[in-house]
Amino acid sequence: MDLDNQFRKHIIIAFLFVILGITFGAIGAHALEKLPGILPKHIESWKTGVLYQLFQGLGLLILVLLTQFWKLEKTKIALKIIITGTILF
Repeated sequence: MDLDNQFRKHIIIAFLFVILGITFGAIGAHALEKLPGILPKHIESWKTGVLYQLFQGLGLLILVLLTQFWKLEKTKIALKIIITGTILF
């Protein structure tokens, strides 16, 4: 896989992470609070998870852009770790 294909793939993954964070945040703000049995601590946990998701997506996006523009080849491992960690989280 050449660098351009990797760049596109990582950009798409980063945007998907951010979009998922926004979507999960909207679900938490509009749907979770209306469910019976949901306590404020559950909402806070949800907000924390959404915030982490957004930071992971934005961090990945920044790292991908730095990799592309400054040709930082050693960041490939960091990209894989961030993607894997976000998926597992």
